[in-house]
Amino acid sequence: MATGPSEGPVDVDADNINPAATKPIAIRWDSPQGGTKLTIPIDGADGEARLAQLLEDCQPATFGYHNKDVLDETYRKAAKMDRSAFSPDFCPYELGIIDTIAQVLLPNAKKGGLTGGVQAELYKLNVHLSLSLSASSPIMA
Repeated sequence: MATGPSEGPVDVDADNINPAATKPIAIRWDSPQGGTKLTIPIDGADGEARLAQLLEDCQPATFGYHNKDVLDETYRKAAKMDRSAFSPDFCPYELGIIDTIAQVLLPNAKKGGLTGGVQAELYKLNVHLSLSLSASSPIMA
């Protein structure tokens, strides 16, 4: 159950979520070895090798602390790739994600088929590596 902004709890029917209904996501990026593609979910040794290449091609990601950009991998190990260097084939509009967010956060704002002011924009690729897990367990955001 999720909570709406002013209308209290919103029922989310987890039984109707079908992860198999979404197609795999491809991320293409510029690598020193040439154009590279990773498909998620990752399958097999080739996929693991491409993931390792993606991690190698990313830059360390800083985080904000007391109005400064800090790089402290003992606290948070993360990498980034700027928008100009990669291209995903994932569209949150096609999957209804933006409509769902708009309905929950702005239930009375939908007018004329628009999503009531909720807009998705590709910013950068962030890869967070768990400090308690191996480097082969990244989380991409």
